[in-house]
Amino acid sequence: MYQKLNKLSQIKGFAVAASIALLSACAFSPSERDDSGLSIDFSRDGLAVGAVVHATGRPALQPFERWRHADQLASHILYSNPQLEGQVDSYEYVAKRVGEPFNSLVQSYRLEGDISSRALQVFSEKKLRRRYLMMVSILPIEESIELQPDAQPVVGRMNRSVEDYFDMKYQTIRLAALRVQVYDTVAARKVADRVFRTDDKGVSLATTRHRRRYVGNSLLAALANSVTNGFRDSGSAQYPAAPSIDDVMNYLWRGVASSLPGAVR
Repeated sequence: MYQKLNKLSQIKGFAVAASIALLSACAFSPSERDDSGLSIDFSRDGLAVGAVVHATGRPALQPFERWRHADQLASHILYSNPQLEGQVDSYEYVAKRVGEPFNSLVQSYRLEGDISSRALQVFSEKKLRRRYLMMVSILPIEESIELQPDAQPVVGRMNRSVEDYFDMKYQTIRLAALRVQVYDTVAARKVADRVFRTDDKGVSLATTRHRRRYVGNSLLAALANSVTNGFRDSGSAQYPAAPSIDDVMNYLWRGVASSLPGAVR
């Protein structure tokens, strides 16, 4: 049984930014972009998070990385679905239960993007104590994107009809996606297949930087802009670094966990 609940990291300094334009950045079939939850009753038959891998097109994850990602996902599932306490197993149990064939099964899944009928039969023969097996591929979709800056005018204190400066908001997002598949190890068949993206439903995790831009072409305004924003070039220099991979993965794990029935929203 997956007993230990890892402490979930608190993301600070991030915002959820509108990114509707990104929805066409990578096309998926309607079934893969299905917004319905993973509606299987895991509370009765349990769930094992088998492995998280890099899909082909990206370097393979090391075993400890697969272990860490799977444990993080299991932790988020338990945190969002307290009714599954005692019903979730993770990488360590599955690896030990399957034994020596496990690594080759995981590598085959990474290369093929699915568990073959023969591989699924192996999992069935090992008789996992949780009926459902979740496998995850991190897709080769990763891109940092700087959104258009948002400028909010601020009126002067003395003359309310005059705009003294703009509050500028610069945001950078990191686009990423993963494919989640669930297999019934008793019936030996796949029962769920869904892609989760950081820009699902038109929003995405973003880092944010606020700057003040004074209005006017006077020497005073130019000096104020330089002092306030630093002596740096405009454009990309104003943008913050994209969210880290770890923060983006935690964002995606929460999306997967909250898609299960009964999740705590």
